[in-house]
Amino acid sequence: IASKRKVFRDHYSAIRINFDQPLSLEVRMYDEGLAFRWIGKSNSDLKVINETFEVNPAEESRLFYAPYEQRSF
Repeated sequence: IASKRKVFRDHYSAIRINFDQPLSLEVRMYDEGLAFRWIGKSNSDLKVINETFEVNPAEESRLFYAPYEQRSF
């Protein structure tokens, strides 16, 4: 169940996928969900033009997510 907490147990399993480009994808599996992040390894700016995230659970499940808030730098 999605909720706000003062203390969060940070136990997870993770994998980092390194691509030929200066880019990696880190995926973390927690007891209560999944998190992912793109990691740029370049001295120049990288810009994500389009991104699609698809979830295909094996059984009936609930999905909670925090909408991405785009920031200007």
